[in-house]
Amino acid sequence: QLNEGRYSKKRPTEFRVDQVVQSFDPSKFNFTKAFKREVLFAFEPAAPGTGSSFEEAGRCNASPSVVLINVSPIDYGHVLLCPRVLDCIPQVLAPDTCLAALHFALEVGNPYLRVGFNSLGAFATINHLHFQAYYLQAPMPCERAPSSPLARITPD
Repeated sequence: QLNEGRYSKKRPTEFRVDQVVQSFDPSKFNFTKAFKREVLFAFEPAAPGTGSSFEEAGRCNASPSVVLINVSPIDYGHVLLCPRVLDCIPQVLAPDTCLAALHFALEVGNPYLRVGFNSLGAFATINHLHFQAYYLQAPMPCERAPSSPLARITPD
């Protein structure tokens, strides 16, 4: 999709592109340096057996997961989910942080929401853990491909 200005508004890349896993460098841009006006809200998954809720001006835990405005969006409603933002985790997937993104998608409850991850060397420009989230009105080709479950997960 054509998005004029995306490249010119995108924050510059400040890391080596020859290594996918790199240490977090607090001297480089990271989401703790984003403007407060870019923070939409803090996100915490709902407790098991309860529904999603919104608490205005509620207290956050010591390192909240925050949802930020994407300053160079690619589509409608494009935001960034930054799990445990104050822990300054580098842009690498781990089970617990991936779970945060899955909970976010589940609680949004909209079949048009997509959540994605791009690593260093795969167009991520910030080495601070974040996921992309945006809406698409049509499925991507990979979503129509045949699939089969890898494992079954049962609730505790």
